[in-house]
Amino acid sequence: MDLTLIMKLISIVLAISLASERLVAFFKTLIPPLAGPQPPNVEPEKGPWEWGRKIIVMLIAFFASWIAAAFLNEKFDLRGCYLLSTTGPCIPFVIIALMASGGSAFWTNLLGYTKAIKDIQGEKITQEKIATQQKSDAFAFRNNGLRAFSAAGGTIGIVKKTIQFDVAFSGGIGGNLTVQFENGLGMLNFSGDGTQTLDLPQQALNYTISGNAPNGPGGGVQLSISGDVISNSPHNFGSGIILPNVQSMIVT
Repeated sequence: MDLTLIMKLISIVLAISLASERLVAFFKTLIPPLAGPQPPNVEPEKGPWEWGRKIIVMLIAFFASWIAAAFLNEKFDLRGCYLLSTTGPCIPFVIIALMASGGSAFWTNLLGYTKAIKDIQGEKITQEKIATQQKSDAFAFRNNGLRAFSAAGGTIGIVKKTIQFDVAFSGGIGGNLTVQFENGLGMLNFSGDGTQTLDLPQQALNYTISGNAPNGPGGGVQLSISGDVISNSPHNFGSGIILPNVQSMIVT
């Protein structure tokens, strides 16, 4: 399940748990024996009544949570379920009530934990963006240097390196991917999972990726580039048409 949906579910359960605890507190005030021994530092009696009191309090919390959960949809229905998203799972209200009966303290800690995970993932994405930008800056610097050297009348020895391209499709049958380099340096066509190589000159190069990834749940395609090269790979594309997009690499 997606982390966002998990956080949404935990938030809902936490809110219902807090609401049920209010109702339990009301019943404890209305019926003092349900509140347990007073003051709090008094040892509870280890007898049938103490077990019965705990069971009654748990049942009150469960039914209060179940009723509160039944109001999540527009129509009140104890036997219904709550749809987390248009394509996500539908969680029965009775299950939500059972989870909410665990207490707000537990779900508060769990919500904090999932938020921390989401923050870590966000930081990871930020670092990846920074690394990608640094690579792009390196591409631009190398390319500009080559152009300046050529404009000054210099000659560049043609040294070629064998670069490997790995393509993996997912989520269904079909799909194709084309990798075409500028200045007629070569073109690769993939109609399924596979590996191809291309001898490319030792310099900064631009290439265009286009094609079509398999449709359906989990559909996508990944292009990985390896060898004596600095690139932004792996390139990941979701299901559907892959519009032509220009990428850069440095053959070292």
